[in-house]
Amino acid sequence: VQTRTGGFGWVIENLPEMSYLLVYGTASASSVTVDGTVLPRATTANLESMPIGWAADSAGNRLLIHLPSRQTEHSQPIMEIAIDFSTSKE
Repeated sequence: VQTRTGGFGWVIENLPEMSYLLVYGTASASSVTVDGTVLPRATTANLESMPIGWAADSAGNRLLIHLPSRQTEHSQPIMEIAIDFSTSKE
């Protein structure tokens, strides 16, 4: 985990099977970026039906991030995830 202005960032290595990231302790963010691509905010925090993107789960005080799938044989071994909290209105 790396602290950055207004948020946090993670560099995850060699975990191609990882499909979700749960961030506990906050249910608000202004944006989530994976490998330089901004993920859309999802309208549901239900893991079974959640599309690629992120959602706030106020009841669980967490952020749910559904990561894009990766093809292990063609993917980079490193995934960079950034969460910006600086302009959140929640």
